[in-house]
Parts: sequence; C-alpha cells; structure tokens
Amino acid sequence: MLKIIVVTAMVVYSGISKVEAANLPREFIGVWTGASAGVSQCKMSDGDNNNDSLDDELISVSPSGIQSWTTTCKVVNVREVEEGTAEVDLSCGSKGETWRSKQILHVQNVGSRRQLLSVLLQTFDHRNYERKAIKNQSASNIHVSINLECK
Repeated sequence: MLKIIVVTAMVVYSGISKVEAANLPREFIGVWTGASAGVSQCKMSDGDNNNDSLDDELISVSPSGIQSWTTTCKVVNVREVEEGTAEVDLSCGSKGETWRSKQILHVQNVGSRRQLLSVLLQTFDHRNYERKAIKNQSASNIHVSINLECK
C-alpha cells in the first residue's frame, strides 16, 4: 500500500494529468468510515445529515466537496492522474478558520470493500475568522488516511 502512495505521489508531482475539472469523479463519491477506527460497519445513510451530526470517523464525499465531523472542504480543482487516482485542490474551513490544501485521492478494491486513500500533501493560506493570515502556521506534514466505503 505504501508503494501505491509513493508511486501516486511521484506521478502527480511529475505533472502528468489527464483531466482538469472542479468536480470529483464518481468513484470517489460516497460515505466513508475510518479504517483504523475499529468500526468498519456503516451505512450510506449515516452521511445524510449535515456535518454537525456526522460521526467523527465518517467523511461524506460529493462531486463538489468533502465533509467531515468538523471540516467542510470545497473542491477547487481536480486533476485525474489515472483511473481511480486524482490530485485535488481544496478550500477548507472549520470553526471560523479557513485554509487551502492539496491532496491525492485513490480508490481501490480490497476484497468486497472499496477503500479511499487520502494523502494530504500540503496545507497553506491559513486564515482566522476575520480573514487575517494566521502567523506562524506552518505547512502540514504529509498525512495518510485510509477509509472504507459505507454500504
């Protein structure tokens, strides 16, 4: 799995992209739960509520955005690297703060379940509720999350 992430990151950074759009391809759309949470059972309807009532391990992915328990992100740009893999630019907000991020999303089948791997490459342009730049806010380190599709 780490090999997939490294190869995907190398492809994305080489500048190869097939499609640029502001909507995520349909293979990413759905409700997903954290694979490391120990709770691998969930239903698609678990993500029907607004993000204030989403379980803290659920994320809801729509063509135009990604919502989690505390964060809402709008898709700004999508570059499809290959089928099932895309580099995504997001504009995010939570608790009055905003920022931008760059992620790689990859969907793969593992047994009878689909997995969504999300690699956070960078966050930047952090701002407070007054839209003022947050000083001393360093760019985040690479973070990988693995999510299982809710049925």
